[in-house]
Amino acid sequence: MNRSHGPSFRAPLIPLDQCPVCLGKTFIEGVFHQIACNHCNASGWVDAATGQALPLETLAMQLGRRLRQSDEEVQQLRRLMPGRGPQSQYEQNNRRGAGASNFTGD
Repeated sequence: MNRSHGPSFRAPLIPLDQCPVCLGKTFIEGVFHQIACNHCNASGWVDAATGQALPLETLAMQLGRRLRQSDEEVQQLRRLMPGRGPQSQYEQNNRRGAGASNFTGD
């Protein structure tokens, strides 16, 4: 059964875009100082469809959801590629030189 009135059960994920005024930097460069961007409420993000700033409550919820999604994607990539971090190159044997000698890069 479709609901025809009342609030929805889930808040929709609103597509966000960088603020066209401050270019996502959250401030505008003055001559001697930085001024908080009034167009995006100093957040650097606006609604992609309308280009208008979101209310702070909605913006905080949307950014939190995007951060959670990004964290989940990073965790999935880490599970798919174990041992591919920056520490893994130091754990491997460095016998790549001529005659299996230690290659120092000189």
